[in-house]
Amino acid sequence: MSSEAGRITEFRKSWASLLTATVGLAVGLVPILFYSLGSFIAPLQAEFGWSRGDISTAVLFMTIVIALTAPAVGALIDRYGVKTLSLISIPLLAVVLFGISRYEGSVLAFQGLYALAALAGLGATPVVYTSIVAGAFDKARGLALGIAVSGVAFTTAGLPILLAMTIQSYGWRGGYVALAALVLIAWPFMLLMPGRIEKPVAKKQGMTVDTSVFKLPVFWVLGISFAAISVAVGAIIVHLVPMLRDAGLTPIAAAGVAGFIGIGAIFGRLVTGFLIDHFFAPYVAAAMFFITSLSCVLLLYAGVETAPFAAALTGLSLGAEADLIAYLTAKYFGMVRYGFVYSVLYAMFAIGAALGPAAAGKAFDISGSYRTTIWTAAALLALSAIAILRLPRFERFEKQNAEKSGAATEMAKSY
Repeated sequence: MSSEAGRITEFRKSWASLLTATVGLAVGLVPILFYSLGSFIAPLQAEFGWSRGDISTAVLFMTIVIALTAPAVGALIDRYGVKTLSLISIPLLAVVLFGISRYEGSVLAFQGLYALAALAGLGATPVVYTSIVAGAFDKARGLALGIAVSGVAFTTAGLPILLAMTIQSYGWRGGYVALAALVLIAWPFMLLMPGRIEKPVAKKQGMTVDTSVFKLPVFWVLGISFAAISVAVGAIIVHLVPMLRDAGLTPIAAAGVAGFIGIGAIFGRLVTGFLIDHFFAPYVAAAMFFITSLSCVLLLYAGVETAPFAAALTGLSLGAEADLIAYLTAKYFGMVRYGFVYSVLYAMFAIGAALGPAAAGKAFDISGSYRTTIWTAAALLALSAIAILRLPRFERFEKQNAEKSGAATEMAKSY
């Protein structure tokens, strides 16, 4: 069977898993809480008098929980699959979000509710949904992941406008009720997902269970690079709406510009997914991140008129990062321990995504400007692109580790 025929066959057999993952990623824990926070900053400031830094730190609390629990969740997925975990987690997340809509209290308690939401929503994270796609697809894995993760891009494009209109009519509390309703959309898709794709398929390619990924430079290059990228992109995305409002745009207009991030992300995910099935993935990734670095400079100097274009270019990295982590995890480390390895890399990525908005908020509180944040984001993206360019070819990496494993086995036999 030709490669193209094999790709078509995979889509025909696994469309249900792809649909479930796409919907789940669109209304999962991360996009619903992370990409919505910028819309709540101004109304929360107005009602409670909290600073932007304190409000943004709620994402850090959420991410700490995700980072600490992700490896355990990944190990559970490798052993038991995803269906039961998600069916319990999704309604629990909705309950916590509804609870936030009823909230009265301190900023610390508000931050704690975001941590509780992360704990409740562990079965609604990319660790869960990308494992479905990575296990069901092989020849078309890049494009399939790109399609699945584009679900997040649709949320990024539409959520700011939806929340702006909801908050304008019903206040910020109505905004959190809307978020609670959105996360429940994924539940029937997960319920009806065929059981045969619940658990990832352990393929022979890549590393074995006995290999320690933490001793490999490739693992740390991936983890640190994507953590740095998420610091940069997270800072820009969460603070873009207040940034544009400071520049004189109305809340609806600022939300409309922020929606261009989602448009860029949709394009970035689909194009990236197609390209990495045909070209060396690190080269594709580096090109995307260099372009996004340039978009930061454009955002800083070109003015409000070009903000939609700069936002769309920022979305390219948002489109490339999540599915690239999943794709590179499967290609370098195989599917046997995909859940565990991806969850650790995703934890590093998530920490960066939380540190970025919190640091940007604190920097604004100190200086009253986002200039330092934007320059830092541009530098992190460029440096990470350079590091990713130095990653080894998949075949060479697999051969080197096979030789090391063989040498270690021979040495053990000699004793």
